[in-house]
Amino acid sequence: MDAILMFDVLLYLNIYYYLLAAICHPVMVIAKYFSPNYVTPEHISTDVAVVATMVVTDLLKILIYRKLREKSKVVAVIVGILFISVTFTCTLYLLFLQQGTTNMEYIISSVTMILYFSELVFGILSFFPCCKKSEYY
Repeated sequence: MDAILMFDVLLYLNIYYYLLAAICHPVMVIAKYFSPNYVTPEHISTDVAVVATMVVTDLLKILIYRKLREKSKVVAVIVGILFISVTFTCTLYLLFLQQGTTNMEYIISSVTMILYFSELVFGILSFFPCCKKSEYY
């Protein structure tokens, strides 16, 4: 099993999924802010901070990983894992701790959480000797 290849494929998939998450999450927070049905408007600042952190961190992860990948695979995976852990934590907040979560947020955050969890698993597995690519001469 080549864990680095799987990590690369998942990050490549994340590039396309990022656009959906970066557009939908802020739009849903804005819609909840103006909605009379949103029961806890005092938590909207926390929601905005979490969504902004998630969007910015995910963008930085994609850009920095693509730059570092050419120079050093190990450093790129470590930086990727650090950024993924932040975005994964933000997604967990959106799923479980956020007040007044919409059904669309549940759907998008669930798919995002699965993607981030897979990236974390394959990023960590890339450091185990059993998951390194075998070189035959």
